[in-house]
Amino acid sequence: MHFQCPRPKLTQLQARFAASAGASLFLLVIYLFLSSPRLAYALEIPEPDSGSSTRGNDHNWFRLDDGEETVFGQRLSDDAARDILLSGEEESPTATSDAVAAEGDGTEPRKRQASSTASALPGNNTPIQSTIKAGQTLQFVFPSKDVFGPHGPPGAGLPGQFDQFQDAGGDDIDFFANELLSDNVGASGEQVNRKKRQDKQPVTVFISINTCTQPNWTSTGHPDQLPPQLTLYFSETSTNVGPSGSAQFNYSLDEGFAAGIVNATGDVHIAVTASEAPSGFTGDWSFQLAASIDDYFHDSIGGPSPLYLVDTDSNSALMVTDNVTQAQPTDPVYSEWMNLKPVPFILFAQSFDKLTNIIGMRSSFCALQTAAQITANPKDAGNPMATVQMEMITRGLGTKPKQQFLLKSLAQTSSYQVFLAMSGNSTASGAGVIGGGGRVWSATNLTTKTEQNCALLFNLPFCDTVAYAVPSNPYTYNTTSALASFYDDYAASLYTNFSLSLQLIPCNATSTSRYSLSHDCDDCAAAYKAWLCAVTIPRCMDYSTPLRYLQPRNVAQKFFTNQSVLPDAQLYASYNPMEGAPGGSGADQLVLADTVAANQSRVARIDSMVQPGPYKELLPCEDLCFDLVRMCPAALGFTCPAEGRGLDAGYGKRNDAPGVSCSFAGAVYQLGAAGRIGVERWVVGIVAVVVGLVLAW
Repeated sequence: MHFQCPRPKLTQLQARFAASAGASLFLLVIYLFLSSPRLAYALEIPEPDSGSSTRGNDHNWFRLDDGEETVFGQRLSDDAARDILLSGEEESPTATSDAVAAEGDGTEPRKRQASSTASALPGNNTPIQSTIKAGQTLQFVFPSKDVFGPHGPPGAGLPGQFDQFQDAGGDDIDFFANELLSDNVGASGEQVNRKKRQDKQPVTVFISINTCTQPNWTSTGHPDQLPPQLTLYFSETSTNVGPSGSAQFNYSLDEGFAAGIVNATGDVHIAVTASEAPSGFTGDWSFQLAASIDDYFHDSIGGPSPLYLVDTDSNSALMVTDNVTQAQPTDPVYSEWMNLKPVPFILFAQSFDKLTNIIGMRSSFCALQTAAQITANPKDAGNPMATVQMEMITRGLGTKPKQQFLLKSLAQTSSYQVFLAMSGNSTASGAGVIGGGGRVWSATNLTTKTEQNCALLFNLPFCDTVAYAVPSNPYTYNTTSALASFYDDYAASLYTNFSLSLQLIPCNATSTSRYSLSHDCDDCAAAYKAWLCAVTIPRCMDYSTPLRYLQPRNVAQKFFTNQSVLPDAQLYASYNPMEGAPGGSGADQLVLADTVAANQSRVARIDSMVQPGPYKELLPCEDLCFDLVRMCPAALGFTCPAEGRGLDAGYGKRNDAPGVSCSFAGAVYQLGAAGRIGVERWVVGIVAVVVGLVLAW
């Protein structure tokens, strides 16, 4: 015998409510899981021993990113720059956190000129500036009175206690520092610190160094190698620090920067050594050395740069940082960032033909501040005559606060390395300031365009997401504002006509009476505006750019710079604008000069009024058209061309490779073209499945 409990019977209304509630909870979990644009990972990291670098055991932790970056679809890396400057291979500088072997191990240290007495560092968070000759060793001491002295004032800081970009790569140096410092801070804060100091408990000391100048190449031709990097030594137990010292830690600077920590119970002894410079170099090194019980006075962040190239024309470049916060517009932190004065970040830029001035010091704020060709001044942020114009914006992926840079007066067809930097800790700098020596991120490479018929446009009144180069001609529209009005006013007028048509749709109907259960008229209007701005304001590239996914335009027109035309060999070369065209269409029999899409711009008034001549277009992404059809009512009659029947010639495709393969709002060159859209579309797919389950119930 068995008993069977009766199952509760749900009414149809209760069943629908249960299904809807379950689906809502499922979507809430997905939203919380993906609320940050980048998933996090956890890693158990052992606490470093005293004297070890907080940036990991890899001696390249402070190097610039060695990976090649894509600039307009082409590879341009630090190695390429080095090949321009050096005729031979350079041996990479090394750094090690292993203690130097004790005396008597059979090795004979190289004799160097050493200072007779150690110089005391001026104080906590206060650097010393010194000059050192080849073969010389200078010794310093960070005295115990400063080791156990008062901490520096924390300062105002940036909004939201900013320390690192929300989506940037690089080493999280402060994670280790905070872990080490957490031993000295408890529930009672300063009382715990005071007690530990009385007991002479170890205090974490942060040591950092920047090379400010190095020997110059004064011989003819190019050098076979670069000046050697300085070497930093420090010890908490031994006064004999340097090349022949013992019980010490040593780091070879990389690109003019090194940093390490030591848990000290007394004086900290430090030495800096300069090797002999190769033949052909003259002069000395100068450097800035600092110790702190708060945090590193100097900083350099490796890994992918959080500074992204948006686009260039022949003499300027537009760049943006990554998001500085994930705060919502209603959050006070969001407003604080947008109203921040002066802007928090600066940049340094150097052309590739002048890289000898900074190679070997590209991770040093001190060096870049004095040697870089272009330096951004926060005080000139809004000055239209400044070489670098800066402002806070929200345009781009995520629509979160970020900083924008416009670099002007660049050379045509030239490559540059650009370094994002922070002067001091952004709110204060100099002696006595925690982090007052500045911070430098790794380089972003860019190349200006060759032809002069593409001009940067951004901050348009209507098409406010547009930020790229557009077809131009300085002889027909000789000011940026006039060119901007030509494009933006036309797009705005077309949108007005669309708005009148949209008013005929019952947008305020109930959800069951609307044209779509998942979209409304606001979605349709946003999709139309995104599509309209992309197709009426084409993204312009040099005609000489060889990328296959670019669409040639105006091939039979003259170049306005010299009134020349393309050679017949190019005009009558085989060209198939639609590789997916059906058999028998004759598309594979065409030549470039006979192709309709290649002989005109996508908007006729561009050819008649701007007259840009031949150029290539980075096509709008096809999903802009698909979204328009999907989000708008069928009564408006929107359709997209089919594959092989116009889609190929009118729209491009996203891909996950670095670079930009089609034009979309917020596109930057250092991120994969799909960006975060891939995640967003994955979420949309899950939502669709859940909605389908609910409706099926």
